[in-house]
Amino acid sequence: MEDNQIIDRVIRGDVDAYSQLIDKYKRLVLSVIFQITRNREDAEELTQDVFVRVYTKLKTHKRDSKFASWLYRIALNAAISKKRMKAERKIDIGNLNENIPEFEVEDSLRKMERDERDLAIGRAVDQLEAEEKLLISLKYYNDCSVMDIAGITGQSESNVKIRLFRIRKKLYAKLHPLLKQLNSIAI
Repeated sequence: MEDNQIIDRVIRGDVDAYSQLIDKYKRLVLSVIFQITRNREDAEELTQDVFVRVYTKLKTHKRDSKFASWLYRIALNAAISKKRMKAERKIDIGNLNENIPEFEVEDSLRKMERDERDLAIGRAVDQLEAEEKLLISLKYYNDCSVMDIAGITGQSESNVKIRLFRIRKKLYAKLHPLLKQLNSIAI
């Protein structure tokens, strides 16, 4: 059943129909929120809050945009607000040379065991800003298209493409020292 059909049923009073939307989107909403808050308990609590807020505002959803985009935008705003309230300090990673050759990082990643590679990538992603984490999460962890990401974030598709390119370059720059550190520990 299409999202708009489910929404119509919910608006007409079928509260049980809302569980279909929750089941369909809860994992992705949780993932988006977790990428920003980096705290499982906060992410789970915020996910519940987001679905309660969406339920109360469902009548205001404009049908000209995708329900998923509207939902993710609400989740994104909730996560960013929570992060601001906690006033977490950013990790100072100093000046990074973003001109590291990509092949050098890719070669190092290929030589690593999967767990080590995942650890290195996770550490690099953790050092990104909240919105950068969101974009990476949507694109690579949730397999969203550039068009969907643009709808969720309210940015143009070309801006999303440029931002993803710059974030990948930033990740390469962050991965380079992490890979050297992990390789020196393994020796």
